[in-house]
Amino acid sequence: MNEWDEASQYAQDVLDGKYDVCKTVKQSCKIHLDLLDDVRRGLHKGKFRYSERAVRHFIEFTEGTIRHFEGIESLIGTLIRWQPWQKYFFGNIYGWQAYDEDFNIWTWKHKEVYLEVPKKNGKSFMLSGIALYDARMVLPSGAKVYIIACDGGQVKNVFGPCCHFIRDDERLRETFAHVGTHIYYVDDRSSFIQALPKQKENADGKNVLTVIADELHAHTDDGQFYRRMRRGMSARPNRHIIAITTAGFDRFTFCKRHRDGLIPLLSEPEKDMGVFPLIYSVDEEDKENWKDERVWKKSNPNYGISKTPS
Repeated sequence: MNEWDEASQYAQDVLDGKYDVCKTVKQSCKIHLDLLDDVRRGLHKGKFRYSERAVRHFIEFTEGTIRHFEGIESLIGTLIRWQPWQKYFFGNIYGWQAYDEDFNIWTWKHKEVYLEVPKKNGKSFMLSGIALYDARMVLPSGAKVYIIACDGGQVKNVFGPCCHFIRDDERLRETFAHVGTHIYYVDDRSSFIQALPKQKENADGKNVLTVIADELHAHTDDGQFYRRMRRGMSARPNRHIIAITTAGFDRFTFCKRHRDGLIPLLSEPEKDMGVFPLIYSVDEEDKENWKDERVWKKSNPNYGISKTPS
């Protein structure tokens, strides 16, 4: 592997057994490596490509600006260092690209992203890093990033860390200005991050670059808000909607139905739909052994780091 291709290295390590993970993560890693092998052999030429440079650019920006502000006391004030599984996640967001023949440009391959991982695995930091990067580093102007939730309290889980990161880093303070529910890029206010709870939304026609939906299982409107925001992205060839959730949902929610629709894609990668699901969960055969520490580790990729035994 290229020394910077840490996303693909994680996938290889998973398949080699270095990390004990659930079936859905193994399936995801196999899809990534199989497609990477195809691309490197010249298949899909002009259709798909994998840019290690794009992944490196995101990691360098976030690891160079984002600082811990809570949690382990010895880490507060230090720059964040992403874990291998997080780099794999970012690699699939920024590394994989598809060619848009209508606009003659390379775009993000995965227009829709779904991450399921238990609490205390660094989800909010990850989403905040994506928001800051997309608002500043992707477009020269007009980079509209929306953080959505069904209530104002929930939306602060991602917007709040963005504000902390800006206050704690000189480079970010010079780049962004926090004004109410917005974080503006200071050189061009057409690029911004907005906290958008459902009760204040008016999503149609927003010409969105990025939508971030935290705790999708808590969306109680049968997915109406999520779908409206997704429609508001259709004008842009390069765009993505990124949903992260815990496993805390019942079988009747939009989140559960959405998840159930994504699972088959992991066993049928030929049905490429521009969607990337990454699901850290418990395999069926492990459910009876939920008290076993090995099972905890399989479903909690940050176990022993941000996630510790209680």
